[in-house]
Amino acid sequence: MKIDMMQAVLNSKVKLFSKKAVDARQVSARLRELMPSRFKDVCSRYRKVARSAAQAERYALADESYVSYVDELLETSSVAFHSRVQYETHMMLVQARQSLRFFRVSGRTKGSLKTDNKVY
Repeated sequence: MKIDMMQAVLNSKVKLFSKKAVDARQVSARLRELMPSRFKDVCSRYRKVARSAAQAERYALADESYVSYVDELLETSSVAFHSRVQYETHMMLVQARQSLRFFRVSGRTKGSLKTDNKVY
């Protein structure tokens, strides 16, 4: 992230990362809700060939379709986390600029922030 980016660009990035984080978090939450039903579906396919339910679950955990479901969940969770970090980082820059702007304005209007030349 460039610290000296224009304020309009910074504001647009804040909005972009905010929306991206919210969307990815919602998708990730929905995928997490669907995970047990997906696992049961894969298990039911293996119950016919497995000797026991535990063996069917082990086969299901190693199944390519279930692994792709897990990868999809991890990818969306990763995007949500990355977008949230980017959003918070850009928001910190916005707040730092606001604070600096306030400090500069208050320093110009009030002489109390300037140091005097008195010797103590």
